[in-house]
Amino acid sequence: MLPDVQKLIELQQADREIQRLKEEIAALPKKVAAIEAKLAGTKAALEAAKAAVKADDAARRKHEQAILDEQGKISKFRDQSLAVKTNEQYKRCCTRSSLPSRVSGRTRIKSWS
Repeated sequence: MLPDVQKLIELQQADREIQRLKEEIAALPKKVAAIEAKLAGTKAALEAAKAAVKADDAARRKHEQAILDEQGKISKFRDQSLAVKTNEQYKRCCTRSSLPSRVSGRTRIKSWS
């Protein structure tokens, strides 16, 4: 009878393993759904981050162009002010209304009139 009991114990272990595997298989769709939901959220966050980077790059290019434009104006006015020969020419070309209010940093242009 001992061999029969041993075979029953092995059969019981096999049945328990089969039951455990069936439960694991039944739980897999829920795990897959949770992983897919997490993936969808991560993809949405990635797309939002890409859009933010694109917007930031566009804003950066816009500001860089504005800086270049202002530097060009400064250079133009500086060249004009260096090219004048008389006081009247200086007053005509370098009045407060034709100069930018800031040349660079904190330097302000003062009117000589």
